[in-house]
Amino acid sequence: MEAAISEAKNKKALWTIYLITRWYVWCAEAFPEIGFDIDYAHELDGLIIPGSPKGEAVRVNDPDDGPLDRTVELPLLLRALSEDTCQDYESIEQRAALALCIAFGRNPACFAYLEANDIRNVADGLANVPPAYMIDLPRIKKRQLHPRDEIRTEPMEHRLAKYVVDLKKQCMSEVVTVATFDGPTNVSFQPLFRHPRGRTLLVHDDVVDRAARVQSGRISALVQSFAQRNRVVSPLTHEIMRVTPRRLRYTLACGLVEEGISRKELARLLDHSDTQHVRVYFDLKSNVVRRLDAAAAKSFAPLMSFFRGTVIDPETGNDSTNASEIAYADPSEPGTLSQVGLCGQKKLCHLDPPFSCYLCEKFRPYRTVDHERVLTSMLSERERVLEKLDDQRLGVQLDDVIFAVAEVCRIVEEARD
Repeated sequence: MEAAISEAKNKKALWTIYLITRWYVWCAEAFPEIGFDIDYAHELDGLIIPGSPKGEAVRVNDPDDGPLDRTVELPLLLRALSEDTCQDYESIEQRAALALCIAFGRNPACFAYLEANDIRNVADGLANVPPAYMIDLPRIKKRQLHPRDEIRTEPMEHRLAKYVVDLKKQCMSEVVTVATFDGPTNVSFQPLFRHPRGRTLLVHDDVVDRAARVQSGRISALVQSFAQRNRVVSPLTHEIMRVTPRRLRYTLACGLVEEGISRKELARLLDHSDTQHVRVYFDLKSNVVRRLDAAAAKSFAPLMSFFRGTVIDPETGNDSTNASEIAYADPSEPGTLSQVGLCGQKKLCHLDPPFSCYLCEKFRPYRTVDHERVLTSMLSERERVLEKLDDQRLGVQLDDVIFAVAEVCRIVEEARD
């Protein structure tokens, strides 16, 4: 194995040994008793193997292996994450694995070595202070004796950190036991991710620490299983979205580049030792965000399904005594207001009407209103902010509303036809 790795390095073709390293890791996981070294398998598991050729999936924007489209794919994945309510243990693990990959884009071996106490709320106990999460991420480096020898602490936004906290709550009360040749051994730490059915194969005492943890392939399996279980269909391929830690790494990097991050900072966030590995993301900077027009928005809208309300006739709305009308002011005609629909929300609403109303299930847009004007206005605003480098994220945030308005336009058009 070492000879094959050395030869591949000399030929600058390290990707050629990917399959054989995965085979060894699998054998060490399944058959350690016949001579496969689990300690060496973990070393191989942390080996960073580039694609072939380097960055090609990013460079050609491969629909299966390249970065997720930030306009039509990533929003679907994030929505599925926020709406998934399954409480079985594996579903909780899937959400945590996906949240970590989206937030940090690290080598999945990094997440395999996480422990329950690595994430914490540093604002805990402070009155009137929202949660502020920090997480200790193991650095997977070749010359380390153990992947946790070096830790890098990073902030994690609450909307993603909460899924990791949910998993922490589930695993804290369970004792992890490893079967050794000298009998069952309880480990002194709480790995965040567990083996699906526990480890039943016997191992030697000196590898108990590694045997208690999952391999990086488990993290990859959890991420893809989430997309399959929630049937997250890509609007680009019309198939279940292929979600991998590597694709989410590409997605994170491309998004940060579009927002203006420096090469040095991106290399640090992705845990690279230098900036040469991030060059490909900067080469493709102008192609990160998809351009949208009305036709494209209407084409993708049914697959995105961001509109949750019900299109009604104005006469139907007249019968609603508790509903209030939503007005729209056309920027091209200052001072003019038109009623675009009804709000069925009876409680205090914190949305920003009229645009964000299209995302609300309580909104009932009128069938007879020209929603095309709203769509045109939103698309123009998106183009305006995308022209400014500092507003890239804001431009992408408008996409959910754009797709919702486009879906209403489609519904109205189909009714007329």
